[in-house]
Amino acid sequence: YLYHFYLFTDRPKNVVVSGPSGGIAEGGSVTLTCSSDANPPVESYTWFKRSGTEDIKIGTGQNYTITHTSVEDSHKYKCRASNRHGSAFSESTALDILYGPKRVSSRPSSEILEGGSVTLICSSEANPPVKSYTWFKRSGKEDSQTGYGQNYSIRDVSIEDNYKYKCRASNQHGSAFSEYTKLHILYSPKKTSVSMTLKCNADANPLVMDYIWYKEGERAPVAYGQTYSIASITKEGIAPFYCKARNRIGHHFARPVLVTCIEVCPKVKTAAAVIGGFCGGLAVVAVLNILWIR
Repeated sequence: YLYHFYLFTDRPKNVVVSGPSGGIAEGGSVTLTCSSDANPPVESYTWFKRSGTEDIKIGTGQNYTITHTSVEDSHKYKCRASNRHGSAFSESTALDILYGPKRVSSRPSSEILEGGSVTLICSSEANPPVKSYTWFKRSGKEDSQTGYGQNYSIRDVSIEDNYKYKCRASNQHGSAFSEYTKLHILYSPKKTSVSMTLKCNADANPLVMDYIWYKEGERAPVAYGQTYSIASITKEGIAPFYCKARNRIGHHFARPVLVTCIEVCPKVKTAAAVIGGFCGGLAVVAVLNILWIR
């Protein structure tokens, strides 16, 4: 009998990457294994990772281990099997890295008019997706739980609500908080006021040594010097001020100066000195009735 034996040789075929069947928790380890049909057997295995539009060589050997997985490891991996007749690549395999919420943020749905309502929206990156959202409101130095769900509505919004709300996103792998939410609250002018500088003048020989300012009804001086600046004058006005001029011969008091504010419109005729503003209840003027005693 005559027997014929045929030995077929070829480059690797059926190159396959195998790994975990499910997701991998962030921070854990994972081993990928490369296998192939080849005759003669595979002489070398080379591992590649997809980065942008390129495949970067990351290791060699039939197994490739990542010891501390992170979200950044969620790339596509493939291996190349080689023998003396050639080489072949596997299909790309992506790792499913499981992790808790990251980059949690809270934002308003729109600009807000004071006294109106607004809906806050919480968003986050997570794998698997976020399971629950919880809202907190700042009260003093503590945060108290105030609602659930990805959206949270606030009614009768005030400027005090700014930077008071934050959300927490959670899944089975952890939770994370957003920063306090910045609200762009629109409101009309408040606490309208003007500032003014009063000046004390006196005729004296020898010259005045010092000037002292007083507020009517108070015994202690409020300031020293020839000028006195009033930082904020509201519509309610402030108590009258007066000054005392002194040299080595004696002293003299000026008559009190009443400083107040009134609202004006262009058609209103008044003897007031206009400091600045416009009609509509948002502008103020200062009225000075200054009589100095010689």
